Amino acid sequence: MKKYHIIWLIVLASCGTQPQESKQVTSNIALQKPVTDQKPNTDSLVVDTSAIALLPPNDLFPFEGAKKASLNEQELKLIESILFQAVYAYNVEREKQFAQYQTKYPDDALDKQQFLINLTQYKRQYVAVINTQGQKEVWVNCFCSADFDWRQEIVTVLDGGKCFFNLKINLAQKQYYDFAVNGSA
Repeated sequence: MKKYHIIWLIVLASCGTQPQESKQVTSNIALQKPVTDQKPNTDSLVVDTSAIALLPPNDLFPFEGAKKASLNEQELKLIESILFQAVYAYNVEREKQFAQYQTKYPDDALDKQQFLINLTQYKRQYVAVINTQGQKEVWVNCFCSADFDWRQEIVTVLDGGKCFFNLKINLAQKQYYDFAVNGSA
């Protein structure tokens, strides 16, 4: 029976690795509810720049034919808003998966927080570009461990589960896409 629980956990943990469809962000009102379920005050949205590294594109970055771009304070706030919404959408799906698991295995004592992303615990790398259509896009790379030279080089890992995820944000369209969470080995 325990063998099936472990298999189920592996399947559940790997469910977040599929990219999600594009999502339109219309305003800061749709920000992620933090794990505490309190909605952030969008009027006082503050970007914690100590948790962000702005990096230039390199051979690993995911935009072909794009040119390097810079980001201003308003764009950083927009990225933050869209990032919160993307994580919120991910967490909603993970909560559903967790509830299904609990229904199937009620005797397992699992902590729901182990399945969710709490963005306040992550460092971020932003690679900003102007794409081939002239629109500003940002690749956002998030990770919960800062054991790397993350302010200088793009962090890449295999596996790592929810501790490593990334997405792309089109600032002109206010959309995110290619949201992907690493799998677990």
